[in-house]
Parts: sequence; structure tokens; C-alpha cells
Amino acid sequence: MAVLSGLAALAAAVSGAAQAQTAAQAARLDQLARYAVETPFCARLGFQVEPHPEPLFDSGFKREAVRSGMYFATAERGFDKAVQRHADALPRRLAQAQAESSAALAALLASQGELCSAAAADPIFARIVKQPAGYEAGPAVAQLSAELLARPSERCAFSRPPMVLLEEGDPHQPGSRWLQVWEVPDTPVLWSQADPDGYQAFRAAVARHVDDPDPLRRLAEAGGDAQHRANNARVAASAVEWIRPARCLQKLLQLSQHERIDTFTAPTEFAAFILRSPDKGQLRIYAYTVNQDGIGRMDPLTDPVIAARKEGWEVLAGLHNHAFHPGRPALNGPLAPSLPDAQFNSRFAEDTGMQSAWITNGLHTVEIPASAFPLFEQDR
Repeated sequence: MAVLSGLAALAAAVSGAAQAQTAAQAARLDQLARYAVETPFCARLGFQVEPHPEPLFDSGFKREAVRSGMYFATAERGFDKAVQRHADALPRRLAQAQAESSAALAALLASQGELCSAAAADPIFARIVKQPAGYEAGPAVAQLSAELLARPSERCAFSRPPMVLLEEGDPHQPGSRWLQVWEVPDTPVLWSQADPDGYQAFRAAVARHVDDPDPLRRLAEAGGDAQHRANNARVAASAVEWIRPARCLQKLLQLSQHERIDTFTAPTEFAAFILRSPDKGQLRIYAYTVNQDGIGRMDPLTDPVIAARKEGWEVLAGLHNHAFHPGRPALNGPLAPSLPDAQFNSRFAEDTGMQSAWITNGLHTVEIPASAFPLFEQDR
């Protein structure tokens, strides 16, 4: 989003001072976009990073914008572009430095540490990033550099591209369908909370569009009839046990959906199943989406899962997303099963031994064990 001065309408008449102010605001907005994208990386350099920074950033940014005369409506497009630019640049810079030499990687990480220190002193980000007392960049840079060089494969990514089993229609065409499957080694990083490339841009988009992504607030505001409220309350009561920040695997699938159809342009759902091979070494991930409200008939997705189950694959989890719908509290990323969700979970677990059901909004995920499926209200 282009940043305009509060006096931008007078720019033609008062060109010098107004243009300088606009340029300064644009530079500041770009700086904030870079901090928003890159400060989560500071945790890997030993800084303390607030795990849920969105409300803190939002309140700080609004106060600063009012003081400096920024117009939110005219600023948004340029800010989006700046966030995307920085989100794309960081993984490319890291990959290039890793490929070049250990010295190049250490130099890049040292500059990243300087950015983290600057963010920790920033009027907005000081509440989000904190530099520990007596912090020394050298040891942290050396340790992280060694980790990145020693384990470059532990990046949050599928190690192989998917096989597309079904593709019908343009992604934005109503009713278009897409079914794909990944088969990859079952590595610890997929179960970690590591971020895939491009994820910070999604996280920053959530911060711009959702006032408070806290999962308990999202459940409280979802409302619905008595049965839906009961399911929301059931999840909220077990939040400590069931709700956690999204895992790498869940982020990868949500990001794939977001890149196909932007969450904040046309929120859509996907459904997926995660299976483990008989020898315990491989994961198979089926993912299916239809460009419509909900998924509808699940046969294109469930049929290959049932076939794999007969071949000895374990059905670890069924996953689907409840996308953020800003302005629609009942649909705005609540992490609880609907009545049809709960019914499907119970029946599919009986048929396949599915061990858990996951619902993600891309930031947080509820992971409900199969033993709890009977506790939820269902379609009858």
C-alpha cells in the first residue's frame, strides 16, 4: 500500500516538504514490513520473541500511523507488496549464502542479528522482540550457522513435489476441484513448528485482517446454535491439551491452499489425510479442495485413503481448515468441529482407525484424539 502524508492533497502546491515526508513514511512502512516478516527468525538467534505478536503490532502501528498522518486505506496495497517482497527475499538470501560459503552465511546471520537488535529498540517491535541481557551475537551466529550448514534438509518443506490426481477447472472457477498427494520421508521437521518459505507473508496478512487471532477468542465469538456452542465449549475446555501452534505439516497445507486462492480474497477450505507407511518411514499426504462453500462429497479423497489403509498404511489424522473470514465471527477461524465434521470423524475412524482429527486456521491447530470423538455433538 502506498503511504501518503496527511497533507498529500497539498503535494502539488507544497512539493518539497510533503514529498520528503511521504518518502520518510514509505521508508518507515517498508521497515515495519521487514520487521514483521523477519523478526520470528530472531528467536533462532537467541532473542525472546512474542509468540502471538499480532495484537501488539496492531495497536502500536495504529498509534504511530495516527501520529504520522498515514492513511490506512491508501497504505494497504503498498504494505502488502513490501511484506511479500521481504517474505520472498529472506529464504532466497539464506539459500544463496548457504550455497556460497560458511563465511557468507555467517555474515548474513550477523546482519540478521543487527536487524533483530534494531527491532528490539523499535517503538513498535520493542514489545515483540527482546534482546537478552548481556547478549553476544557471535556465539549465536556461530551456532545457527553450524546448524544450517549441517542440516540444510531440515527446512520445513516437502522433500518431493506432489502428484496431481485430479484437476478440474481454473482455481477461481466455482466448483473447480484439485486432488494431490505427497509421499515423503517421515522427518521430525514436519511435526515441528518450523515455518515454511512464504509463511511469514501469510502470518502478516492475518495480522492485517484479523483483530485478534487468539483461538479461545475465535471459539467464543463463533456462536451458533446450542449444539455448535457445545462443540466450541468442548474444545475450549481442553484447549491446553488439544490446541497448539500449527505444525510445519499443517502450515505447508494451509499455505498451499492460500497460494491457490487467497484466504482474504475468497476463503476456501481443503481437506487432507496424513498416513504413515507400514515400515514407519514414509508419510503419504492426500489433500483435496473444491472451490465452493465446504468440500461436499469426500469420495475423491476418502477412496484412495481407504485403499491405502487396506495396504497397511496407518491413518494418523484427518485435517481440514476453518479459514479466517474477517467480519463474520461465526466463520472466522474457529477451531472446533461442526456437526457434519464430528459425524464424519466418528464414522471414518470406525472404518479406518483414524487416530485424530485436526482443524487448522493456519496459525493454530486443534488436534482431537479419536477417543474424544463421541464427546461432540453430531448430525443425526
